[in-house]
Amino acid sequence: MPVFLRDTRSEDPAFWEAYGEGRAELERVRMRGDAQILLRMLGSLGTYARLLQRYAESVELLQEALTLSQTLHLPAFEAANLIRLGTAYQYAGQNQVAEHYFQEALKLTERPEASAYRDFAWQHLGKLLAEEGLFNEARGCFLAALQLRQDKGDADLLASTQAALAALSALMAAGRTDLDVF
Repeated sequence: MPVFLRDTRSEDPAFWEAYGEGRAELERVRMRGDAQILLRMLGSLGTYARLLQRYAESVELLQEALTLSQTLHLPAFEAANLIRLGTAYQYAGQNQVAEHYFQEALKLTERPEASAYRDFAWQHLGKLLAEEGLFNEARGCFLAALQLRQDKGDADLLASTQAALAALSALMAAGRTDLDVF
């Protein structure tokens, strides 16, 4: 499966231990009924599960986070969890489902209360499209993310998008499709 600028699997035993501890704490938080803390934990643990390549667990946790963010009427959290869920499906090889979630995030982030995540939605959709070999479409997504990130003025986010554009340009210039190297 071709990959483009993906996070790599963590082999650090401390990361695995922290994930296990987080899962145990999650059950305690559920029992206490604190929805805000539960929402944050679900999102974080879903991301950790993806980094550990436990995609089914990641999807389960992130779907619960998405549902809770919708129930609590928190559009910014909803947007973040749509993007996280899309990424989990992408890493699991379910690109059509991933694209659906990224597109939903783009729609939601048109709303002012969720707009802070619009650049992330464009960036992640661009990575997915690059993996599918749709380089021109990916470039358009990265350029949209770049503009939003320039407006934000966040140097780290800008660097991330610039790196994606540079990697994509190098692939396009060389006529390459073997994305496993990126």
